[in-house]
Amino acid sequence: MKPKVLVLSGYGVNCESETKYAFDLAGGDAEIVHINDLISGESNLEDYQIMAFPGGFSFGDDTGSGNAMANKIKLNLFDSLMRFIHSDKLIIGICNGFQILVNLGLLPALKGDYGKREVALTFNNSAQYECRWINLKKNSEKCVFTNKITHLHIPVAHGEGRFFAEEDVLKDLWENNQIVFTYSNPGGEPANGEYPWNPNGSLKDIAAICDRSGKIFGMMPHPERAILMASHPDFQKIKEGLKRKKAIIPEYYDPALTIFRNAVEYVKEHPTLSRDLMKRIRPKGFSYLQSKVNIESEEDSKEKEKTYKEAIQNNLNNVITSGMFPGLGKHKSGKVRDVHFTSDKIGSPIIMVASDRVSAFDHILDKSIPFKGAVLNLLSMWALNNTKDIIKNSLIESPHSNVIIQKYCRNLGIECVVRGYVWGSLASSYEKGERKLCGEILPEGLIRYGELDEPIFTPTAKSEHDESLTFEEVSKILGPTLAKKVKETSIALYKRGAELAEKRGLIFIDTKYEFGLDENGELTLIDEANTPDSSRYCSMKEYRKFAIIEELMKTGKYNNVSDLLKQRPELKITEMSKQFVRDILTEQGFSYGGQGRPPSLTNDQVVELSYRYIRLYERLTGENFIFPSANAKEQLIKSLGERGYKLTKTIGCIGGGQLLRMMGEAIKKADLPFEIVMLDPSNPCPASPYASKHIVGDLKDPDKIRQVAEESDILTYELEHTNAEILQELEKEGKIVYPSPKILSIIQDKFKQKEFLRANGFPVPEYLAVSKEGDIIEGVHRFGFPALLKACYGSYDGKGNMLIDSPESIGDAYRAFQQRGSLILEKFIDFEREISVIIARDIEGNVRCYEVGENLHLDNILRRTIVPARVNEKIKAQAKEMGERIVNLFNGVGVFCIEMFLTKDGKIMINEIAPRVHNSGHYTIEACKTSQFEQHVRAITGMPLGDTEIIAPAIMVNVLGPEGLSGPYKIEAPAGFVNNPHLFIHDYGKSESRPKRKIGHMTYILKEPHELLPLVEVKSQ
Repeated sequence: MKPKVLVLSGYGVNCESETKYAFDLAGGDAEIVHINDLISGESNLEDYQIMAFPGGFSFGDDTGSGNAMANKIKLNLFDSLMRFIHSDKLIIGICNGFQILVNLGLLPALKGDYGKREVALTFNNSAQYECRWINLKKNSEKCVFTNKITHLHIPVAHGEGRFFAEEDVLKDLWENNQIVFTYSNPGGEPANGEYPWNPNGSLKDIAAICDRSGKIFGMMPHPERAILMASHPDFQKIKEGLKRKKAIIPEYYDPALTIFRNAVEYVKEHPTLSRDLMKRIRPKGFSYLQSKVNIESEEDSKEKEKTYKEAIQNNLNNVITSGMFPGLGKHKSGKVRDVHFTSDKIGSPIIMVASDRVSAFDHILDKSIPFKGAVLNLLSMWALNNTKDIIKNSLIESPHSNVIIQKYCRNLGIECVVRGYVWGSLASSYEKGERKLCGEILPEGLIRYGELDEPIFTPTAKSEHDESLTFEEVSKILGPTLAKKVKETSIALYKRGAELAEKRGLIFIDTKYEFGLDENGELTLIDEANTPDSSRYCSMKEYRKFAIIEELMKTGKYNNVSDLLKQRPELKITEMSKQFVRDILTEQGFSYGGQGRPPSLTNDQVVELSYRYIRLYERLTGENFIFPSANAKEQLIKSLGERGYKLTKTIGCIGGGQLLRMMGEAIKKADLPFEIVMLDPSNPCPASPYASKHIVGDLKDPDKIRQVAEESDILTYELEHTNAEILQELEKEGKIVYPSPKILSIIQDKFKQKEFLRANGFPVPEYLAVSKEGDIIEGVHRFGFPALLKACYGSYDGKGNMLIDSPESIGDAYRAFQQRGSLILEKFIDFEREISVIIARDIEGNVRCYEVGENLHLDNILRRTIVPARVNEKIKAQAKEMGERIVNLFNGVGVFCIEMFLTKDGKIMINEIAPRVHNSGHYTIEACKTSQFEQHVRAITGMPLGDTEIIAPAIMVNVLGPEGLSGPYKIEAPAGFVNNPHLFIHDYGKSESRPKRKIGHMTYILKEPHELLPLVEVKSQ
């Protein structure tokens, strides 16, 4: 089909016939239309793909006749002209037509500001009408009309055509490549303003320019007057020369015709929106002229893009990774937002913090997107403020761009999804033959990306994986009257969103809303609205692809659009939504159901994603995004603090060793709002870099423990060897202590621990209490040799344990231990393996288990942990189930380690329990999604438990001080593992190395399960 060309005619125009002839000759279907016919509606601009403003006004050229035509268009046709531009169509203005484009502000439109006049075409320097053939040199490849042209020799005919602009405008034109042709001398060199090569005195020799898209083109010379070869001033000379060569004499002057041919060919290759589609996206009751809307080309402002991306690059670490502030009240965490309830009372404020986290395919990605949370909130507030006349909303205020304070409403529990197009899951199910969605019967003949005749309401139940509901089911949940109001309001909100988007050159594809009932029982819009995380958008420019898809589907060659896209992937319509995050992951082979951790985003991808979020905000609202001038998290805390909100909580810890150190590292890494106050006798101690206050004192000192408690919101401990009695007193006084001191009092006494386990049916090694030497003799008579003598209190890492393997060793063991107080003798278990399981339990009783680990000890000190343990799945399941039962029996809160023996006959026995993070769980820092240290903080502070999934097999190796050496130390990777990216070294920051002292550990992420790792070395300085 030939592209249709509108050649505008009006009083004084005399080049319309030549222009029509040129376009027809180039393969177009040109029609001369009088401006009055456009104004009256007899002709419609939307029926054409190319518009030509011809030149050659026959009178008044020296008085600016183009002004009269421009004013008539501006007053009567400007909106139509804007829609024409907006649908990716082409415009050319020649001579006085160029004047019209300049006066209308369609050229040069340096920043896409159509309607703003920035340059002028004024009187020729010669003060006379210039009519001659001149030479042009092409300076830009941007313009659609000038492809395959380097030089032109064509006529000028004008009384005013001198191009004039301010210096900064001229600079921008050069930098934007918008200067298409300049006047040159016959040798092709710049005219440098010299007459007659520059016929009118144009600044910088400018003869033709285009807009930023290259689709609007204006030139002073007349290519349409040079189409016939006979019009060329050297025709006779050229003719005689070709005759003598016996060459064919061309009828047409091809260089001039190429301008028109380029336009026709471009339209054939880039179909524009049909008139039917234009009707669908036409803004209703909207004036481009009044709003001064900025409809930017696909080629966005390069300068702006560069500036924005530099700002984002400089803020890659200025992100809010967590919006959880325990001081704000009861907390509920979403994938990207954190909600705090200041009260359980309906109508009370709830504080919603939008983090910069980004999720896709049910996974939270490992990198945050700078400014994403702020953009979502700003867009949501914009939408809420633009829909207040439809329904009241819960917005109270926004003290910071990442924070919205809303009124607490009773959530109806329905995701109110509204769809205006055949897109997403609707398109996929339709292509599979399904014609019913949420009770709505869809008509035959729909295709992917097509617009529905009316938007449809497709609600879902609010859950982790949304379940579709029919309107009848919603009526049963809410009642018929409320359900009807919810549906009608949702559709009204969508239509308003579509109207607002259309005014900004966007299509509003689909969205979802949430509603609640306020303290008066009135329906209220809650949560976010119309953001790219809850909605889909598409630019009208991008949507022009649908015209091509429609035509191709009519051929009958494809079953559906998905089949078409397999052969023509370039026709996929790109959304402006969170889909661009999913697309990045999909390109790397990760999609729904993907196991393990999603691929990491590169810094360039993070910058691009942030830029897209920001530009969508600007495109929708027409506002400029204001980049923060300081640290976003600090600004947020300051803003809420000024309103009287306390954000952080203090964790008090008994002990400041390596376990608290790693807990502090986890708090810092996850950006959790907690401070640490600790009690430890050593100053400094391993945890010193992470504590806001260090109380120096004995770990059992009642006064010191009370001091820590007074300065803390929550109290915990990193080792069992503390004063359980004073902690129980504090708990009775109302202090929060996790795990409970009652648990500690049982576990820290090995005899009580065994009694508790046996009484509750858990298998443990045989044991008995020892108060005299004779008890040991009785025990080994019952158990046999060897047996283990243990101090009930304070034994760890081989200290307080002794193996009795002969009658002679009984007396020596008793005499060595009788000063340790209570003792216990245990039967020695000749086990197959030692295993352990790390288990977390939160305040509400939720339990998460980590992978079962296998532990290798030497001299009763843990040397290695291998994960997963080299046992079968049945044993793993039994170990986890047994561990969960123990923690639940205790009503424990926090992280626990259950150490076990796997006997040679395949049975599990409980060895010991640790009511804290444990050495055998250190592998979780690198090998799991949530480390045991972050998990303990989450559990005791009321945060949701993190994911315990193992990312990769691992082996953890303890680094011990070597025998015979004490003093400063340095931990080095073993030979062959220096700079190995799979090896992670942790130095505990202890003051000195001592024999068999734990001074660090290494974790090696295995490329193959159970890959062996050599023992590490510790070198003395």
